[in-house]
Amino acid sequence: MSENVNNCRFEGTLRVEVPLHDDGKRVLLEDLRFYGNGSYVCIPAGFETDYASVPRLLWNILPPTGPWTYPSVLHDWLYANAGIDWYDREEADNAFLEAMLAVGVGKLRAYVMWAGVRLGGWKPWNKYTRKNGYA
Repeated sequence: MSENVNNCRFEGTLRVEVPLHDDGKRVLLEDLRFYGNGSYVCIPAGFETDYASVPRLLWNILPPTGPWTYPSVLHDWLYANAGIDWYDREEADNAFLEAMLAVGVGKLRAYVMWAGVRLGGWKPWNKYTRKNGYA
């Protein structure tokens, strides 16, 4: 997939493996690259993602997968590397929004999902920051 809006695009195919203990996580089989406005992120093969972490109650209107799947993997990677990479939480959330708009997620849905991570993302961000030794 290679989508390009405002110089943003993904390169690579999202190929995943479902672990035998299917806990909702998927393992990337190939690297996935994101070129944002002035940034580049390579999400390596072997990374585990759960796509969009949407509460099950909302799956009828915002399921974990859809046009936002690639951006969700990017966002998971940025959060999993909290404190390690050059992105802070706001930049990670903004990259998620930028990526959603780049792949054609409608503006309303993209902003609703972005607002969701802005409101609720502090808990996983803090968890990863501690796990990575930066809290």
